[in-house]
Amino acid sequence: MRIQPSKIPQDGLRICLQENLEVEGLKVEGPVRVNLEVRKVGNSILLEGSLACEVELECADCLDAVKTSVTSSFTADYRPVPKQPVEGEVELAEAELDVSYFHGDEIDLRDLLREQVVLGIPLRPLCKEDCRGLCPVCGGNRNRSVCGCASEGTDPRFRVLQKLKGEGHGKSNK
Repeated sequence: MRIQPSKIPQDGLRICLQENLEVEGLKVEGPVRVNLEVRKVGNSILLEGSLACEVELECADCLDAVKTSVTSSFTADYRPVPKQPVEGEVELAEAELDVSYFHGDEIDLRDLLREQVVLGIPLRPLCKEDCRGLCPVCGGNRNRSVCGCASEGTDPRFRVLQKLKGEGHGKSNK
């Protein structure tokens, strides 16, 4: 998706679209739905928008495929690349850290949309709220069947802590 700043009217522009978007490392299911408000403020092009799409991820516990809805709201500030190159080192002000630059009379929004899809992905996607995960012994999916592997009550790495607390010897430190 591209915007031409010279064609943005003074009162701004509203854009609603659906576009197929490829995001490296992700399977995006169907089109990405985008709503944008575009305004000119001086030489800046300000965008306020939202997007929604479906992506296929792996469940964090059982590794099964899971379709997840991704939504994101965002703002962006685009400015033309300065005509005079800056010599030497320049310290950026905090306000300049959120600025993106464009060349010529076209702003390509695909990178912004890809970024927003990735930012909208949940940190720990689950196939269902009570996913039982994988058996640590045989690796079987506990959601599909009970494997019958013996499971120890306590991870052996924590036995030292139990001894320190006194639980390992049947004593209580109350």
